Amino acid sequence: MQKDEFKKILKKIIKPNSERDLIAKHMLKIAEETRENIKKSREYHETFRSLADWMSAQSKSVSDLNYNQKTKIMKFTKNTWMPIDEAHFADITSEDGKYQYNVYQKALSHCKTKDVAIDIGANIGLFTRQMSADFAEVHAFEPQSIARSCIFRNTPNNNVTVYSFGLGETEGSVILNSSSTAIGGAFIKFAEDKRDKILKSESLAHETIFIRKLDGFHFTKIDLVKIDVQGYEIDVLKGGKETFKKHKPTLILEAGGKVEAISGVNPKDALDYAVSELGYKIKEVVNKDYILTF
Repeated sequence: MQKDEFKKILKKIIKPNSERDLIAKHMLKIAEETRENIKKSREYHETFRSLADWMSAQSKSVSDLNYNQKTKIMKFTKNTWMPIDEAHFADITSEDGKYQYNVYQKALSHCKTKDVAIDIGANIGLFTRQMSADFAEVHAFEPQSIARSCIFRNTPNNNVTVYSFGLGETEGSVILNSSSTAIGGAFIKFAEDKRDKILKSESLAHETIFIRKLDGFHFTKIDLVKIDVQGYEIDVLKGGKETFKKHKPTLILEAGGKVEAISGVNPKDALDYAVSELGYKIKEVVNKDYILTF
């Protein structure tokens, strides 16, 4: 209610101008204080929610790590911890543990500062490890439990925060499907003609995970973001639209490979969205990875 409306109402019940104006001012002051308190309450709610999420993620990840150590389902090869049956990363990771290092170095050259990096689809932490050596602060999102537990052993630096949920456009629970021999190929979406075969497959793990929106984290600064989520890239971009527009981080986006055959999603859709809706420009292309900046 505006000030003039207050005065019209009070004029009917209070005749002396000085008394009427005094009460109107007092009521306006209360209204403004109430609005400010509501705003602060919402900010506190978001802060505590983020803190609770972080604590839950750390607790779950440490629990996963302890379990995997006891049951001996990890192996150490090429200077990297990975699930014992994993074959994909074992084949393409260099002997010193570097992964797609050329792509990373090219993206790094476009970063003006190296304060905060975000690894979305961190898997066992290969990119996360490289980021932690260059950035002051790294946030790694990985909902797959067996992969996430490896991140702690592969990233010894204490500047890494690991989150136990995925990122997308809509918050809620979804099913993550993965193979024990190629956990880097875990996917949420899949082509309709493969639905029954995938859901009934005994060779795949079907894990219920939770999805959050990147915009819900209210990061104060971001310099570099890597997204590799097997056909879910456009969902991540849509759920982080305001974050990308605000901070304008350098972006590494996978848009190729065999993703479409499995997920039914054209990987170029995410690339087109980044350019047309977010305002990104393609700077470099390395195999199936695109490096974009504003």
